[in-house]
Amino acid sequence: MRRSFFTVLLVLELMPALMHAQEKSVAPTYKVYGFIRNYFAFDTRESEAGTLDLLYFLPKDQNLNLVGDDMNSQNSFRFLALTSRVGLDVLGYQHGSMTASAKVEADFYCMNGNTATLRVRQAYMNLGWKLGKESSLGLKMGQAWHPMGVDMPDVLALAVGAPFSPFNRSPQVNLEYKPINGLSFNLAGIWQMQYLSNGPSGNSADYMKYSGIPEIYAGVNYTSGGLLMRLGADMLSIKPRYRSTYSGTVIRAADRITTVSPFFYAQYKKNDFTVKAKTVLAQGGEHLNLMSGYALSSKDNQAKWSYTPYTTSSSWVNLTYGKEYQGVLLLGYMKNFGTTKPILGYNEELILFAQLYGDETAVIAASHSEVDKSVIYFNKSAWNLNQMFRVAPNFLYNYGKFTLGIEYELTGAQYGSKKLINLVNGLADIDRHWVLNNRVTVMTKLAF
Repeated sequence: MRRSFFTVLLVLELMPALMHAQEKSVAPTYKVYGFIRNYFAFDTRESEAGTLDLLYFLPKDQNLNLVGDDMNSQNSFRFLALTSRVGLDVLGYQHGSMTASAKVEADFYCMNGNTATLRVRQAYMNLGWKLGKESSLGLKMGQAWHPMGVDMPDVLALAVGAPFSPFNRSPQVNLEYKPINGLSFNLAGIWQMQYLSNGPSGNSADYMKYSGIPEIYAGVNYTSGGLLMRLGADMLSIKPRYRSTYSGTVIRAADRITTVSPFFYAQYKKNDFTVKAKTVLAQGGEHLNLMSGYALSSKDNQAKWSYTPYTTSSSWVNLTYGKEYQGVLLLGYMKNFGTTKPILGYNEELILFAQLYGDETAVIAASHSEVDKSVIYFNKSAWNLNQMFRVAPNFLYNYGKFTLGIEYELTGAQYGSKKLINLVNGLADIDRHWVLNNRVTVMTKLAF
């Protein structure tokens, strides 16, 4: 009896070691990669852009002086290599039934001033498990491309389609389930770090921090031959204010705005030809670098304010042909549909009275007001933007690991009056006018 007892103890003691002995490991392989990239860019107009004007978004509205000259109609040029990049891929690691890979990637970046600093661009791990003959489970953790921004057009511009396409890299936990070959489902929790929501305190991570709810993404993916399709939606719930002041006392604020942004992406490849297309119906998508946002709709009391999102549609189509010599065309369009509810200052009775009176001038006067910018939180402060487009052909020559490219971008933006805003839908729909920017970019890149 005593011998049997000690035998059981010995087996229990050795069981973890025996189990681990059966779980064989496969050592990973390492791949260092990167490139040196130079951009030469010329613009015919002052524009909203980042990274020393290389990350291009849209042309600025008119800025007329006292004699009627548009001070934003100004040529500019820059020549920079700060977008050069280096990265490390960890591939092929396996331990037991788990496979793993990882990526660490850094590049140079200029937030303010003219000094380039090295920063983490991506840093994530991928864990995977086979569940059956075709089924599998994958888990991505770390900083990576947002699920709505991972598919990009084939352009040489640094903004890769933004603001017509989501542009965002954020910390995330992304679970992918593949029941059969060609079909997968994603569920992700995403946190804000570099790409932030706007609000009363400007761009800040505090709106999500004090919300306590991560950004949630859910999507389905389908692949078959050269076809790839994705359908998904992104939910964001933030607190624009978490504290307020009432009668000299600091109190908790119950503010919250929740938005949902669906999207669809399709891609088809055959030989040297590729066509891609994406469309996003965004609510408050400023954290995705889309031209959208939200506005204050009412002040219920000092402890709770209500908000209403802008709804915008952003779409692009991209055609690519060739391998050594590549021709590329990008077409983008964005439309601002305004807020889903009236914004602060809306007086329904006054508008109804003006409509009954039948005077169009009175209706406009009742529904419009002088702009209070403090209640509008729109990306790049372009709250008076109504629509915009982009036509961008480019040509690339690939010679081994060296690439030479030239791209022309025509971007047009339709703005409204800076003085009056429609309180019904938050749009600047008076005195609409177009401004255009012509950008010519030459790029050289040597990959390693």
